[in-house]
Amino acid sequence: GNILKISSVKKEDRGTYYCVAENGVGRGARRNINIEVEFAPVITAPRPRLGQALQYDMDLECHIEAYPPPAITWLKDDVVLTNSQHYSISHFATADEYTDTTIRVITIEKRQYGHYVCKAANKLGTAETRVELF
Repeated sequence: GNILKISSVKKEDRGTYYCVAENGVGRGARRNINIEVEFAPVITAPRPRLGQALQYDMDLECHIEAYPPPAITWLKDDVVLTNSQHYSISHFATADEYTDTTIRVITIEKRQYGHYVCKAANKLGTAETRVELF
């Protein structure tokens, strides 16, 4: 049979591949195979600087691309943030390798202004980016 060899695999090589066999008689045979490519997280912040008045809420967000899916943490001043009366954190997996994460800063107080870090880690690596609330 034929062999498809993918050299220097990149994350863009992931997806469904089809093998089609035809001999000119009847309909050809077709098989598919799904290829997953594991890679370290890549993070982007669509809005790296956001302004909001005291006593209002603001959502800070990051887009993460990684496989296998990463562990995600939000930090401020090197402290890991969790859901509380001050913060609400959510993660949305939009596909196997894409996750959007949002931290809502609730009823902003002066001490909540500053830089937040969005961090993602899987077995292949770690990435982080900063979002500033002012």
